[in-house]
Amino acid sequence: MRAELSVSKDQLIKAIADYSASLELLPVGTVFTKRGLAKKGLKDLKGACEYWKKAAALGDVDAAVLLEQHC
Repeated sequence: MRAELSVSKDQLIKAIADYSASLELLPVGTVFTKRGLAKKGLKDLKGACEYWKKAAALGDVDAAVLLEQHC
């Protein structure tokens, strides 16, 4: 996924845009979780928590753990 390549290059704003495009096609918890991680990397914890809540509601266990740890 292109977004993961952007994250690996520390291009978090680009990664968020790529994750957003992915969510338009397929709104799955994993993508919400990864977008939240990118937001956290940009020091936007409020935004990260919003995406982790959406991911957890879709059954993503990792997002539920992140919510508990950071939000």
